[in-house]
Amino acid sequence: CNANCELVPVPYCGDKIINGAEECDGTNVTEGYSCTDKCTKVPVEQCTSSIFAVSDTTNTVDGHNASATYVHPAWTASITGATWVWSSYYVQNPTIDEVKNFTKSISIPGAVKQASLDIATDNDYVVFVNGAQVASGPSSFNTVQHHDLTSALHSGANTLVFQVTNTGGASSPTDNPAGLLYNLTVTQDTCIGPQPYCG
Repeated sequence: CNANCELVPVPYCGDKIINGAEECDGTNVTEGYSCTDKCTKVPVEQCTSSIFAVSDTTNTVDGHNASATYVHPAWTASITGATWVWSSYYVQNPTIDEVKNFTKSISIPGAVKQASLDIATDNDYVVFVNGAQVASGPSSFNTVQHHDLTSALHSGANTLVFQVTNTGGASSPTDNPAGLLYNLTVTQDTCIGPQPYCG
């Protein structure tokens, strides 16, 4: 109450009004800066970091870790930090169609600003994020395909599933190999920002 016994709002960080020692409050931020949950300004680059998920032996398939697979000479696609993987070094049944689901879990502490997927496969692929299909494509073992997954990911735990089909063909596993190669790069904002007050 003020001197006239009228209710007066108490200033707080999160009311979108700069009060007292506050340097910012939500939208009142100088270009190039972000506002923290303490209503202080920090350079944007201090709030931004990247998280990576790649095809490697930490991905799971058929209930076990994926394996680095035989790399056919025609597979010219290359992604830094990623390894061609399959469920085994050689395809077990190269004469029949074979579908494998590779799973990778990723935790994102901050807010997702951008997420891009680079992927190459032999043969076709479908990508799921948290149970929803977000991308698909044909065999692409000599070129890298790109997908924007920004809207598919969220802060916290996320599950990626790469469903890759190897089309049956030659009886030799070296003539009909199969593989998955990918890199997911997530740019996150780790500055939470002022939180609305309740209570």
